[in-house]
Amino acid sequence: MSTIPTLTYFNGQGKAESIRLILTYLNIEFNDVRVESVTPELKATLTYGQLPFYQDGDFKLAQSAAIARYIALKNDFAGKSIEEKVLADASNDSLWDVIIAIFRSRDQTDADKEKVKSVTIPTFLGAWEKNLEKNEFVAGGDSLTYADISLFAALDYLPKLGFADAIETYPKLKEFKAKIANIPSIKQYLEKRPDTKF
Repeated sequence: MSTIPTLTYFNGQGKAESIRLILTYLNIEFNDVRVESVTPELKATLTYGQLPFYQDGDFKLAQSAAIARYIALKNDFAGKSIEEKVLADASNDSLWDVIIAIFRSRDQTDADKEKVKSVTIPTFLGAWEKNLEKNEFVAGGDSLTYADISLFAALDYLPKLGFADAIETYPKLKEFKAKIANIPSIKQYLEKRPDTKF
């Protein structure tokens, strides 16, 4: 059994990019397996038949948020106190509320799309901005947690989703995104990251 963990996902950012970035920040070597589709053979090996999927030795785990938490908890990157840990989890979970709303709106009416653009996205961006006005880090502690990397991944993903200018009126989010992007390991990863459709 390989001692190097394996992350399996499609060839895109999507639900796996925050995990890739967390692993990169923590300097954890991993197999970044990118597939074109979930074949019947692959699906049979997946807990819920879905990607992303993470294998660390004999331990197998599905669901992107759970994978991120697992890596964070295993590497003391989830927060120092119980409060920090749950605030990190809450922030990480909120990111997917926005991303999923954007994805769903693509198949909905123009009115639904406009609601996502004018209500959903600003609501969450405003909440994250307000948090960063009070705290240097997402979980409110004195150091980075996995939630900071996940927030960066979400902000970095917005242009691919058609919202390149979404954070222009949020100075703290812009500052935060630039700060994380300039962490040496993250910067190197972003420079080498393949250009993908999603």
